[in-house]
Amino acid sequence: MAAHLLEAGVDVRLLLTDKWLVEGEAPPGYPFPRERFTVLPLLNRRFEIVLPRPRLVDAAVRDADVIHVTPYMSPLVPPVIAAARRHRKPWVASPVGLLPLRGHSVRLKELFQTVWGNRTLREASRLIAVTQAEVAVLAPYAASPDRVVVIPNAIRERPPGPVPPPHPDARPSLLFIGGFHATKGADLLVEAFARLSRTTLAGHVLVLAGDARRERIEALAGKLGLRDRVRFTGWLMGAAKEQEMAHASFVVIPSVLDAMTIVVLEAAAARKPVLMTTACGFPDLGTYGGGHLVEPSVEGLVRGLQWMIEHRERWPEMSRGMKALAEKYSWASMTQRYLDLFRGVADEAQSLHE
Repeated sequence: MAAHLLEAGVDVRLLLTDKWLVEGEAPPGYPFPRERFTVLPLLNRRFEIVLPRPRLVDAAVRDADVIHVTPYMSPLVPPVIAAARRHRKPWVASPVGLLPLRGHSVRLKELFQTVWGNRTLREASRLIAVTQAEVAVLAPYAASPDRVVVIPNAIRERPPGPVPPPHPDARPSLLFIGGFHATKGADLLVEAFARLSRTTLAGHVLVLAGDARRERIEALAGKLGLRDRVRFTGWLMGAAKEQEMAHASFVVIPSVLDAMTIVVLEAAAARKPVLMTTACGFPDLGTYGGGHLVEPSVEGLVRGLQWMIEHRERWPEMSRGMKALAEKYSWASMTQRYLDLFRGVADEAQSLHE
């Protein structure tokens, strides 16, 4: 988003921690100039404890017209929002699917929500939901229901390029990209895959691209006799992600609770069919014919995997549906909505302080 707003002529700057930097630099190919970063180092990466730099934070906030807090459950939120209150700067918050609280470290999340989160959301000029379904989740946290707006996730459209070479394990693959906490449903997918591994999915391999907390899923795969049928890649970025996406038969998004995961748009940009649960709150996948929607359960995923394989002749048609989906949710169409939102919030704040 920041890169596209910059291209549209907005003076955008990023205040972030060094969690995602590589040796102090943005990952290769990251489409935003490094000189526009203000980076705060982490003292502890596990709990994301930030080295205090109050002057840096104060200067970044003072020079802004509007602050966009995303994700709002961040170690930067307390100092940034405190500075925003001092300088009477408005802010917009994007919970990006973090509510209701769930997943790992729930007690810490509850503490954050009680001490900082509730007030941060209540005092925000706007809360951004990525789906219409998320509006009902965010409304109780907003000062009033009309402060919740919907701006979906978006994807950068890229022109078709050469297909990257396949992975050395050239067996047909199903691809999962996401975290391994319970709400992402990787365990349900592994169980469903196991039930079909000797029949419908014989010869296929399941590729799981996710974070480091994979011990539980690895143990499950071993228990189900899938050690040679499940491949863990770690987080995928850049060319490695394009390689796995290009050669997967289709992408599976088995979430039991989600809010328009960006993975479905990454699949759309790659023209790759998707099997996704209804818990993702994204019915456009079915509307555009880009894949198949199922209930978020082992049984639902078993039926969905069978359906996708039995209808493989429709994959080219699904690919065309995903192309249309990528065009609808491209940054070319979403950038203006963010521009309108931020300008409206800035004008509103200015009129209040005149």
